[in-house]
Amino acid sequence: MAYVMACRDLQLNPIMSHVIMLEDQFYITLQGHLQNAHQTGSLVGLKTELLSSGNIEYVKKGYKGGADTKKTAKQFRYRCIILRKIGDTIAEFSAEGVADASNVAGGEYASDLKIEQMAEARAMRRTLARAFPAGLSNIEDVQEAQAVENINRTVESEVAEATKDELLEKIQNATSKDELAGMKDEIKKSKDNKYVQAYSVKLASFLNPTNNEQSDTDQPEQA
Repeated sequence: MAYVMACRDLQLNPIMSHVIMLEDQFYITLQGHLQNAHQTGSLVGLKTELLSSGNIEYVKKGYKGGADTKKTAKQFRYRCIILRKIGDTIAEFSAEGVADASNVAGGEYASDLKIEQMAEARAMRRTLARAFPAGLSNIEDVQEAQAVENINRTVESEVAEATKDELLEKIQNATSKDELAGMKDEIKKSKDNKYVQAYSVKLASFLNPTNNEQSDTDQPEQA
């Protein structure tokens, strides 16, 4: 009900994506801000300008306390300027928007064009919110936070996969039965039969040809 009332009071159309529902909360989009500004009849002008662009270094968070890594990515900084007629005067509002791989969906795989467009959109949205307050939270703030969270989740997945590859290499390069036995707990935690099979093959190579049968205690449990 509050969603319907907000759309009616602000004359925003959810079909046109002016307002979006997300987890029982409603947010205004950049399109909604623009609609809100135009319908006041007091928008005199709006322009954006690129302030800077270039490579920056950012820290890619380590997985579960692992070492952070430094990455290089393109960063764009935009400024938006809005002129609004208030009474007999023209008021100027401005704000900046910054975007780089650390806070854009797709992370380091996002194209430079996408990152630049996001920086410009953030500048516009922040300036519109100042010049024409709508009283609603911005969906772009939520999306920005989700982008950062998804990037961190991707990092965790990449590191976890790399850790598994290291485990396989350790099994294959084991030089003794005792060294191999020390990996049993780590293999169980991986819950991947690929490592159990690699363990069995390596263990067989350490056994005498006359003693090929392996006891249950020698082999990690199946995942």
